[in-house]
Amino acid sequence: MRILLGLDVGGTNVKAVLATADGRALRRARWRTAELGASPAAALDGLAARVDRLLAAARLAPAALGGLGLACAGLIDGESGRILDAPNLRHWEGAPLGEWLAGRFPCAVAVENDVNALAYGEWRLGAGRGTRHLACLALGTGVGAGSSSTGRSTAGAGVSRPSWVTW
Repeated sequence: MRILLGLDVGGTNVKAVLATADGRALRRARWRTAELGASPAAALDGLAARVDRLLAAARLAPAALGGLGLACAGLIDGESGRILDAPNLRHWEGAPLGEWLAGRFPCAVAVENDVNALAYGEWRLGAGRGTRHLACLALGTGVGAGSSSTGRSTAGAGVSRPSWVTW
């Protein structure tokens, strides 16, 4: 069974889920974003420690992960996995999330804007399954919008570029 890890980093909370490839949740966790650390390095170390505990609670080693997706509020460079602009996560800006996660966890890694990831997830496994096009609005610490057309983000110029990974 291939195990996937989903992380949703927001201005207030980080949510995590370990799931099967068909979307069945095995274990969930939630942490306060502010508790992870004030610098990008400290925050990434704090995130890794919590992921390690989540894996241990599920009796899984990091090698069991088949893929890791991190969704983050703000403008994301999907190719490099860097946060370019994030009003609610200023101390995370410029952090090489994709590179760091790929070096820390032995699996495929994707980093994407949170609402673009939401749109894709709903298109693939949720309310939008079976549709060609889907638009999502998200209200949280901030407000975001994302859309998917035939499984691809429809982000335009100046918005997070699509970076979907097929697992």
